[in-house]
Amino acid sequence: MLGPAAGSCERERQDKGLEVVEGSDSCDMWMHTLSRTMTADHPGRAQAPVGLLSRPGQRRWSWVTGMLGLALIVCLGTVARAADLASDIDRLISASELGSSRVAYSVVDIDSGTTLASRNDRLQMLPASNMKLLTSGAALLVLGQDFAFETTLHLSADGKTLFVTGSGDPALADPDLLQEMGLDVEDFINRWVSDVAAHPSADTIRTVLVDGRVFEAKRVHPSWELDDLDKAYGAEVCGFNFYRNILQVYAQPARQVGLAPEVFVMPDVTRIIPFRNNAQTADAGGAPAPAGVWISRTRGENEFTLYGHVKTPQRAEITVSNPGNLMAQVLADRLKRHGLTIESARLATAQDPKPEDGTTVIGTIVRTPLPTVLRRCNTDSENLYAEALLKRIGYAVTGQPGSWVNGGAIVRLVVSKKLGPALSTDVTISDGSGLSRDNRVTARLLSAWLREMYREESIRDVYVDSMAQAGETGTLSNRFRTVELDGRVAAKSGYLSGVSCLSGYVIEPNGTAASFSILVNNIPATGKNAISISTVKRFHERLVDLIDKQLSAEDRLAEVDESSVEQPTGRLGG
Repeated sequence: MLGPAAGSCERERQDKGLEVVEGSDSCDMWMHTLSRTMTADHPGRAQAPVGLLSRPGQRRWSWVTGMLGLALIVCLGTVARAADLASDIDRLISASELGSSRVAYSVVDIDSGTTLASRNDRLQMLPASNMKLLTSGAALLVLGQDFAFETTLHLSADGKTLFVTGSGDPALADPDLLQEMGLDVEDFINRWVSDVAAHPSADTIRTVLVDGRVFEAKRVHPSWELDDLDKAYGAEVCGFNFYRNILQVYAQPARQVGLAPEVFVMPDVTRIIPFRNNAQTADAGGAPAPAGVWISRTRGENEFTLYGHVKTPQRAEITVSNPGNLMAQVLADRLKRHGLTIESARLATAQDPKPEDGTTVIGTIVRTPLPTVLRRCNTDSENLYAEALLKRIGYAVTGQPGSWVNGGAIVRLVVSKKLGPALSTDVTISDGSGLSRDNRVTARLLSAWLREMYREESIRDVYVDSMAQAGETGTLSNRFRTVELDGRVAAKSGYLSGVSCLSGYVIEPNGTAASFSILVNNIPATGKNAISISTVKRFHERLVDLIDKQLSAEDRLAEVDESSVEQPTGRLGG
């Protein structure tokens, strides 16, 4: 893979938002080869290659000049095709009826670093979940692809305290991952209970202490909107996370209309905290009535009420408050039912001792490999995963409890190291997931970041594979259905009210690739000029399709150009 464009052949210009590099490493490489050949016998002055006047030499000289000409054609051709791509995108923007929406984009060739097309690429925009590309990439660079989160059960030296020590793992008992393994959350908890109960000192345990001190005590980001905090994507972020820090409630119609539906809660907390069932069974064949259920939670407390009308089986989700403390109570409840005498269960505080070398590990350590966390972060856009990664790298580098402050500082440090201090000023980091509306990033920074991550060959596959694949997986599984792509698109979508973004890669079958970032902000949502998010998504997809067609056309042209150059039969230089 070629390095970034450099040397005397490189010149940049801006023209109506288009940034192109008129030259590449190939220009320098072929000029250097020609100069070295001409001065082989007499350094300091031009010298015809040995055998230049003979027919074999003439063929060799023709091949050198032919390749030099090809390199210049490719250099100039790249400029021309970049201009074509920018013009095509300009026409697409005009035809996409985006109204007053603000559009910024940047498309960069992976090999050369040439900006193929751009508009407003230095304008700071809300990235929404595209922020996860920076967070996950920084985590991969800081922690390494072999890193794994670990959760451990320890028994204190006196046998009285059971420590459940978290590492910030966002995947611990994640309901979707449990389903992939053919388990439910009660199966998971019961395995822990069985391990503890089987230990010879189990009868001496009196306290369950859940330790999440690897992260700060602050669990909710100060700039997150209050209306988001009871929704799964706004879950609290802790050093000990469990079941994505949510409850899942399943409601089945009762046999008689008007009665409360039968309710199942996962994990089952109904014996531990207040849970009121105010829903009703509705007549499935009767007059139309509002259907569905929803849950409310007293802010800052774990007091839940179920509402709604149940005609058919329903499911609802809601976040919990202080997940570590709740899980301590759940585990204590299950241990009591198993016959153990548990007197207290709570979240560890700064005053509590930490598990020391004298403690005994009970059962199996639960490990979640980093690639699994990256996939859930980027393919499925799970906010909790991104925030846990941010805090974890803050802890890894500083040795202090991971926080939004030290984690954000580490992301900025990594971005500065990879892209340079000047470009790092293009980003404002508030959180790791993009849920905060205080984040800002430019399209040129994201496309440059994606390029640098792709050029890190040791981690490239893990990073690219963590993203949703167009038309196949995650948040892009139902997208790109109206375009026919020649290459592979791996990307991260992003959405907030008034914001829709898409950033990632277009990778052709022969390996030619480009990174791109498309950020659309200020999308009018109401009134006669309202723009639907589906309209913006179609714009994303058509722009990516233009990039794909551009790259595949360049591949075909390169194949034709290379086949037209006569190869020499002898060694260059005689």
